[in-house]
Amino acid sequence: MVLGAIGNALDDIIRIAVPASAAGLRAASIAGIIIGA
Repeated sequence: MVLGAIGNALDDIIRIAVPASAAGLRAASIAGIIIGA
């Protein structure tokens, strides 16, 4: 029961964190291009 709840919480965190980190990487690369240019 507890493990199931932890698993569900991890799934939610991963579902949120993956797009957020992808967006962060994209923003960082865009900022790098702007700063470099």
